[in-house]
Amino acid sequence: MTLPAPLRVALWAALALAASLAGPLLGEPAGGETELVFTPRTFDFGTVRSGTLVRARFEVVNGSEVPVRILGVHGTCGCVRATASSSYLEPGAKGTIDAIVITEGRSGPQKFLIRVRTDEAGEGGTRLTLTGDLRVALRPRPPRVILGAVAPGSEHTIDVRVEKIEPVPGVAVTPRGDGITAQALDEDETAFTLRVTVKVPWSRGRQRTGVTLGGGESTTWIPVVWQVLPPFELSAHEIEIRGGRGELTAKPRWPGVTLARIDTRGLPITATRDGDRITFALEGSALDVPSGARIELVPEPATLGSVSIPLHVRPE
Repeated sequence: MTLPAPLRVALWAALALAASLAGPLLGEPAGGETELVFTPRTFDFGTVRSGTLVRARFEVVNGSEVPVRILGVHGTCGCVRATASSSYLEPGAKGTIDAIVITEGRSGPQKFLIRVRTDEAGEGGTRLTLTGDLRVALRPRPPRVILGAVAPGSEHTIDVRVEKIEPVPGVAVTPRGDGITAQALDEDETAFTLRVTVKVPWSRGRQRTGVTLGGGESTTWIPVVWQVLPPFELSAHEIEIRGGRGELTAKPRWPGVTLARIDTRGLPITATRDGDRITFALEGSALDVPSGARIELVPEPATLGSVSIPLHVRPE
């Protein structure tokens, strides 16, 4: 049956009205997307002495027609702490994001970030920025000491030239960390030489120590960074057993490092050593070796940490 034209027009109008009301009835926002307005987005704290505790405040307004929940406020480094005055903002409500920046050990132009996560924003949230310049009385050249990959137990001496940007009558030199010493040499009114000596401890991984210089009502941090690689150079990244046997070469990387033992971790595997060469033999069925099985190479000294190697048994 065909409806009269006036009735058809009235029916379509009723359907359109029902669709427009469906959103609010179902709990959907009627006023568009959520919008938090931050003032400012970038806070410039100017030029301050390194070591000063910087405080910043960002005002925030919920400019949308729906409530917004603030899920978290996080600085992108440990030197930035930030909090929100409220975790829930009604439409039109105002709040603040308060931040402090610990500037000790930093110098020169700086940029810090704060991430604000809400229940309406994307995964990255909103980013707020703090910028400024940190003034120090002392300027090291180079600003940091990078030793690279070094052998545990080795000793390294590095000279760093330190310029006096401001008059400093006496510089306090404080080494931070195990195995590091430092002293000021040839000091005059304009500069001095900082001699840093590092005795690399028998520990594996990336290490970070340094020296703090005090003077001119500020502090200057000189980081010293090095890397101790795994104790063995391996011929392969995994142990593959075919036909019941497999081989691997594990050569000690540093003088004074030895292979103390091989831990098969209860697997039906025997390991035989011939110098740096290790032969692995399967005892029993390949089904007895679970997926994800690993074997440990334990070095001496043990503080370097064992090396875990994946084990794969290939059926014939």
